[in-house]
Amino acid sequence: MAVTSGQRTPRAPDPVHVLRGHRTDVTAVAFAAQSNLLLSGDADGEVKVWDLGVRRAVSSVRAHTASAGVIGLAASRLNPSKFVSQGRDGVVKVWAVSEAALARQPLLVIETGSYNFCKLSLAEAQHLPSPIEARFPESPLQPSEAEPSRDVQRSMESREAAGTSGRGLGCESDAGRLQKLESFESKQSATDESQLRGDNDALGEDEAEGGGGNSRDSLGEASRGIPHERRGLSAAMGGQSSGLAAGLQSDGQGSTAAGARSTEEGTGERALETGAYPVAADAAQQLVAVAGGDPSTIEIWDLRTGHQEQRLEQPRSEGPAGGLQTDTPSAGMCMSVQLLLQPESAPSPVAVGGYEDGTVMAWDLRSPAVPCIRQRLHSEPVLSLAVDRTGCGGISGSADDKVVFFNLRYAEGRGCVAKELPLGRPGIGDIALREDQRIVATAGWDHRVRIFDCKRRTPLGVLRYHSAAVTSVAFSPGGQLLASASRDAAIALWSIYPPKTGG
Repeated sequence: MAVTSGQRTPRAPDPVHVLRGHRTDVTAVAFAAQSNLLLSGDADGEVKVWDLGVRRAVSSVRAHTASAGVIGLAASRLNPSKFVSQGRDGVVKVWAVSEAALARQPLLVIETGSYNFCKLSLAEAQHLPSPIEARFPESPLQPSEAEPSRDVQRSMESREAAGTSGRGLGCESDAGRLQKLESFESKQSATDESQLRGDNDALGEDEAEGGGGNSRDSLGEASRGIPHERRGLSAAMGGQSSGLAAGLQSDGQGSTAAGARSTEEGTGERALETGAYPVAADAAQQLVAVAGGDPSTIEIWDLRTGHQEQRLEQPRSEGPAGGLQTDTPSAGMCMSVQLLLQPESAPSPVAVGGYEDGTVMAWDLRSPAVPCIRQRLHSEPVLSLAVDRTGCGGISGSADDKVVFFNLRYAEGRGCVAKELPLGRPGIGDIALREDQRIVATAGWDHRVRIFDCKRRTPLGVLRYHSAAVTSVAFSPGGQLLASASRDAAIALWSIYPPKTGG
């Protein structure tokens, strides 16, 4: 069949390198924070550490049982030598890692009793909560007309009346913050729009099953470009999170002896509302959210103490006529979760969960008795979601055939669909949002990695290499590389739309 000149469909790029070494499905992947290392976990429970400079595995450990496997990995940003693993054996473990070796025994073992497929969410905060600021940067995933809530405005007014301007916990003045926000917005508007469009031909949706795993020498350049320092989290955190303000002690003051196990009964019953935790200016916190032993709940655990800090329960279904409650959770099991301790625009620390019936719920962690937002976005279980750093916008994937960009309107107590993008094929098992909030990647059951523009909420292209379902995607710190893991036992590394450095 003849192809008319100028009508040829552009070919999607090959991976810059493919890592092979696992003997079974690769189920999780994550980049270490401040080094040239990649972490991967498989269905046999093995975790490998890859040195991207030499492109091979340098260490491995049997982190979880072979019958349970690894379902989640997360690297610490505050403690770059540590990462967290999760298996379907009801256990979350904290490990020490370096460029030379991976510790043979975990630093901390938390028995969560969770056996479903919901991947963990690690959230860290450099500072303790500070007063709420009245204005924050606009989310690239939410409408521009979003306004601060009444609670936020009242908080600001009360601080102005007291003459404090929110400086109580090392925060900047409001004038300084607004100056930074104006700079942030001007940089966003001045960003070269062609960066997300210029290479679009290279990410075209060619129907031929491309791949071949062409390994190019560009990996060395791309991996060397990963910064050795990553900007810390925002210092501002809305509201007082009481028990969640427990500080994570610095290295050398370790939280729990190596191999220690959290087995106390009732640790999740600690009264968070007492606020009886020490307050220190240099305190940090490191929490992990997982689906609970009751899979309809979300549990938040402190990685310093191994204690459960909060348990988020969804509303129960009501019986007919009489209004009697049943024992059935209204939305089913929690299938995905994200925890944000310092959202830039949400009024407090928040947890967002995706559920079996297609519903997304958000909790204000200061008032966790009931979700503050509940919105059904999908017709099938919400298998993956990513919420942007403002806490007010996100994208979700499901067992249905679409991805949904959504907004969370806390002042109105509701969520809304910003845009739905049909895929034509069902199943998105994981979602990764790049650090600059401009690009998002999804892991598809159809063996494909899809790339989307967050600002325009439009598809940018499809990456084809894997021969089985893609299970996990992750961006490197700085965004130079994208890693995709698959049931074909391979990890593909991609360099797409690398963010501009400098300027």
